[in-house]
Amino acid sequence: MDFKLIPEKYNKDEDSKLATGFSGVGFYFSSKANLWLVLSLILLAGAVFGCFWAIGYRNDLANEKEGFASNVEALQNQRDLKLEADFIDLKDKIDVLKNVWTTRLYSSRIFGMLEESALSRVRFIDLRADLSQMIIKLKVETADYNTLAKQFIVFKEDSRIKKVDIAEISLGESGEINSEFSLEINSSFLRR
Repeated sequence: MDFKLIPEKYNKDEDSKLATGFSGVGFYFSSKANLWLVLSLILLAGAVFGCFWAIGYRNDLANEKEGFASNVEALQNQRDLKLEADFIDLKDKIDVLKNVWTTRLYSSRIFGMLEESALSRVRFIDLRADLSQMIIKLKVETADYNTLAKQFIVFKEDSRIKKVDIAEISLGESGEINSEFSLEINSSFLRR
């Protein structure tokens, strides 16, 4: 006579059990709920492993940061501050030279322009130039008023001259005509 302590409704057959597991381990689960439990435990183990990996990675980054800081400090100690100051000074001087080069005026071109523009019966007496304003004051002596007017027209038609004014006209002691031209020069003409 056999005594059964577990009622038959709770006794499950081996064939109805759901076989799941790792190869060679042989865990058998009787329901899908147990399967979800195992998958949840695997996921939890993965999350714990991921946390430990992240903590280790953070510690490794902190160690690298300390290493970089010590390397930067060592390189900072190796700097030659006088050499750096000399380089900065050199850069400033180069910038000044570039500025001089780009804003350089070729004032000798004025003489070439005056030589090309001068009529044969015109004599230049005095020349004053203010290149910051691009203005030339030119005193001339001519034989007559017609020559003075022709010289004015030559200056007026010259593309290198923006504006021409006659400041004063007077009669000299020996009959010559004295006058003063005010010429405003194109700045592009005096530059490269």
